[in-house]
Amino acid sequence: MKKWTILVLLLLPLAVLTAQEEKLKIAVLSVATSADSADVTIEKSILANVPELISEGLLAVRQCTLVDRTSLGDALREIEQLARSDVFDTNEAKKTMEKLGTGKGADYVVSLKITYSSTDTTYAITAKAVKLDGMTIVAMASDRQKGTPSVLLDVAERVGKKLATALTGYLAGAAPVAEKKTAEEPKTGGQADAAKAAEEARKAEEARKQQEEVLKRETAGKAAAPRAHLTASYVLPAFSGGLQDEFDLSGYEMSDLGFSLHYLQPVFGGLYVAGVLDYVDESIVGTSTYDLCSILDFQAGVGWAWAPFDWAQIYAGVLLGGAFATLGDVWPSLEGYSSSGLCYTLEMGADFIFAGFLVLGARFTYTGGDFSSGDLYDSGVFNSTDLGYLGFHIGAGIAF
Repeated sequence: MKKWTILVLLLLPLAVLTAQEEKLKIAVLSVATSADSADVTIEKSILANVPELISEGLLAVRQCTLVDRTSLGDALREIEQLARSDVFDTNEAKKTMEKLGTGKGADYVVSLKITYSSTDTTYAITAKAVKLDGMTIVAMASDRQKGTPSVLLDVAERVGKKLATALTGYLAGAAPVAEKKTAEEPKTGGQADAAKAAEEARKAEEARKQQEEVLKRETAGKAAAPRAHLTASYVLPAFSGGLQDEFDLSGYEMSDLGFSLHYLQPVFGGLYVAGVLDYVDESIVGTSTYDLCSILDFQAGVGWAWAPFDWAQIYAGVLLGGAFATLGDVWPSLEGYSSSGLCYTLEMGADFIFAGFLVLGARFTYTGGDFSSGDLYDSGVFNSTDLGYLGFHIGAGIAF
């Protein structure tokens, strides 16, 4: 009995080592970038960390072990070059695979590709697990996120987990196929290879569809992030207030116009800060045109923006600042009289974004002010100190 016990104890470590050696080996390739990403600068440190994060996710696949990239040498670099090409040359890949060495290289390689969409500033990573014996894609995963290149680290972490799930599912389904070869009818070498390749292709396609469905469910119903904009607008103002009431404008044709510069910057979620420069003017049109009054204001404020789609966003906010009101040449004796004061604006607007950065926008505003400081009212000609206008702004600009 002692002899059998000693024999089992001696053979146990050997059995463990054998089980470890039978694990399938995976090598994660370096990142390839698409042609669409040529205009985007991605830091080398980010590109280097993406394969590492994918590898961390693959540690969950118990049937596999990760291969140290440095141990594969030039052969792996050749595989990486083939993986980056648009057409994966099977014959060349098989030749390169032979260089990896039986039992010392990798059974699977994972190719990684980064793509960037300038339309909606989205970064995406696609990972494909390729079985070197047959050059078949057996599992794949992808994910994407809006933002700066740094979001690739979060995307890589999610892709690694998704690929591990897909690869585990493939391996769990592929194992019984190898066990059935004695029960099935004998096949020629070519028939067996063709049947095996067809089965693996079917499973890979099923895994790909499952991953696409998962991605659709994760992204469905998610609103896009609001974007910053800088717009220049033509303004149609409608003046109001006590000062306006002091002018008897009955029977006169009025000409109201202006322009506006508006900057909006999202800071957190839907919260945004904004800055605006407005100039509006009111004139009397008759045989000649006389400038009645003009307002120049500078304001800053906060608001809330919401983007239901990548190409549209709406926003509303409040701004505070200072303004200057100046009388024109409607009465020569009062021309140039001006006053300053605090003002405020309530705004509500919408942007429509084309080609990823061109903006067509519309904005409704009400601006009110109390112009109690300056010679306009010190002269005693007018009794009111308030002047405001309701404005409709329409213009264009850029989003970034």
